[in-house]
Amino acid sequence: MARVRRVYYDRAVYHIFNRGNNRIKVFQEDDDKIIFLEVLGRYQSRLEFKIYGIVLMNNHYHMMVETSEKHDISKVMHAMTLAFGRRYHKRHQYVGHLWQSRFKSRIIETDVNQRLKMYQKSARNVYHPL
Repeated sequence: MARVRRVYYDRAVYHIFNRGNNRIKVFQEDDDKIIFLEVLGRYQSRLEFKIYGIVLMNNHYHMMVETSEKHDISKVMHAMTLAFGRRYHKRHQYVGHLWQSRFKSRIIETDVNQRLKMYQKSARNVYHPL
Protein backbone atom coordinates (compact mmCIF):
# COMPACT_ATOMS: atom_id res chain seq x y z
CA MET A 1 0.00 0.00 0.00
CA ALA A 2 1.34 3.43 -0.94
CA ARG A 3 2.10 6.05 1.68
CA VAL A 4 0.01 9.19 1.91
CA ARG A 5 1.83 12.16 0.41
CA ARG A 6 2.78 14.93 2.77
CA VAL A 7 1.32 18.37 2.25
CA TYR A 8 3.93 21.12 2.15
CA TYR A 9 3.63 24.81 2.76
CA ASP A 10 6.42 27.37 2.55
CA ARG A 11 7.30 28.79 5.94
CA ALA A 12 4.92 26.43 7.75
CA VAL A 13 5.55 25.54 11.38
CA TYR A 14 5.47 21.80 12.06
CA HIS A 15 5.37 19.63 15.15
CA ILE A 16 7.68 16.75 14.17
CA PHE A 17 8.14 13.56 16.14
CA ASN A 18 9.44 10.03 15.85
CA ARG A 19 10.24 7.08 18.08
CA GLY A 20 13.01 4.52 18.12
CA ASN A 21 12.34 1.23 16.35
CA ASN A 22 10.75 -1.26 18.76
CA ARG A 23 10.81 1.61 21.27
CA ILE A 24 14.55 1.23 21.77
CA LYS A 25 16.40 3.90 23.70
CA VAL A 26 17.86 5.92 20.84
CA PHE A 27 19.32 8.44 23.27
CA GLN A 28 21.13 5.99 25.53
CA GLU A 29 23.65 8.54 26.78
CA ASP A 30 23.90 12.30 26.95
CA ASP A 31 26.44 12.12 24.11
CA ASP A 32 23.72 10.70 21.84
CA LYS A 33 21.58 13.76 22.55
CA ILE A 34 24.53 16.06 21.95
CA ILE A 35 25.28 14.37 18.60
CA PHE A 36 21.61 14.65 17.59
CA LEU A 37 21.65 18.38 18.40
CA GLU A 38 24.97 18.90 16.58
CA VAL A 39 23.65 17.18 13.45
CA LEU A 40 20.44 19.15 13.65
CA GLY A 41 22.38 22.41 13.98
CA ARG A 42 24.61 21.56 11.02
CA TYR A 43 21.62 20.93 8.77
CA GLN A 44 19.77 23.93 10.13
CA SER A 45 22.41 26.24 8.69
CA ARG A 46 22.65 24.31 5.41
CA LEU A 47 18.92 23.94 4.74
CA GLU A 48 17.80 27.22 6.31
CA PHE A 49 15.02 26.21 8.67
CA LYS A 50 14.12 27.51 12.12
CA ILE A 51 13.92 25.43 15.28
CA TYR A 52 11.59 26.80 17.93
CA GLY A 53 11.99 23.96 20.40
CA ILE A 54 13.02 20.37 20.83
CA VAL A 55 12.36 17.66 23.40
CA LEU A 56 14.62 14.60 23.47
CA MET A 57 13.26 11.69 25.49
CA ASN A 58 15.09 8.35 25.79
CA ASN A 59 13.23 6.66 22.95
CA HIS A 60 11.71 9.53 20.96
CA TYR A 61 11.87 13.20 20.08
CA HIS A 62 9.55 16.13 19.43
CA MET A 63 10.54 19.27 17.51
CA MET A 64 8.89 22.46 16.42
CA VAL A 65 10.36 23.52 13.07
CA GLU A 66 9.59 26.22 10.51
CA THR A 67 10.59 25.40 6.95
CA SER A 68 12.08 27.78 4.42
CA GLU A 69 10.90 28.45 0.90
CA LYS A 70 13.86 26.49 -0.48
CA HIS A 71 13.46 23.14 1.32
CA ASP A 72 10.42 21.17 2.41
CA ILE A 73 10.22 19.30 5.70
CA SER A 74 10.94 15.90 4.14
CA LYS A 75 14.26 17.07 2.71
CA VAL A 76 15.24 18.53 6.09
CA MET A 77 14.31 15.41 8.05
CA HIS A 78 15.81 13.02 5.51
CA ALA A 79 19.20 14.72 5.65
CA MET A 80 19.18 15.06 9.43
CA THR A 81 18.01 11.56 10.34
CA LEU A 82 20.33 9.94 7.80
CA ALA A 83 23.37 11.75 9.21
CA PHE A 84 22.42 11.01 12.82
CA GLY A 85 21.62 7.38 11.96
CA ARG A 86 25.04 6.81 10.43
CA ARG A 87 26.78 8.17 13.48
CA TYR A 88 24.51 6.20 15.82
CA HIS A 89 25.08 2.91 13.96
CA LYS A 90 28.83 3.37 14.05
CA ARG A 91 28.96 4.54 17.68
CA HIS A 92 26.78 1.72 19.05
CA GLN A 93 27.54 -0.96 16.43
CA TYR A 94 23.79 -1.07 15.83
CA VAL A 95 22.32 -2.88 12.83
CA GLY A 96 18.86 -2.29 11.41
CA HIS A 97 16.29 0.47 11.39
CA LEU A 98 16.87 3.14 14.01
CA TRP A 99 13.46 4.80 13.75
CA GLN A 100 10.11 3.06 13.99
CA SER A 101 8.79 4.62 10.79
CA ARG A 102 9.10 7.77 8.79
CA PHE A 103 8.74 10.84 10.96
CA LYS A 104 5.30 12.19 11.79
CA SER A 105 4.47 15.85 11.27
CA ARG A 106 1.53 18.08 12.08
CA ILE A 107 1.15 21.67 10.95
CA ILE A 108 0.87 24.00 13.92
CA GLU A 109 -1.99 26.37 13.39
CA THR A 110 -2.02 27.80 16.92
CA ASP A 111 0.29 30.38 18.43
CA VAL A 112 3.88 29.08 18.45
CA ASN A 113 4.56 30.53 21.91
CA GLN A 114 1.54 28.69 23.31
CA ARG A 115 2.82 25.43 21.82
CA LEU A 116 6.31 26.05 23.25
CA LYS A 117 4.81 26.38 26.72
CA MET A 118 3.22 22.96 26.22
CA TYR A 119 6.65 21.54 25.28
CA GLN A 120 8.19 23.00 28.41
CA LYS A 121 5.40 21.74 30.64
CA SER A 122 5.46 18.17 29.26
CA ALA A 123 9.22 17.70 29.60
CA ARG A 124 10.72 20.31 31.92
CA ASN A 125 13.99 18.44 32.47
CA VAL A 126 14.70 17.69 28.80
CA TYR A 127 13.55 20.85 27.03
CA HIS A 128 16.35 22.42 25.03
CA PRO A 129 15.68 25.68 23.17
CA LEU A 130 18.08 26.27 20.28
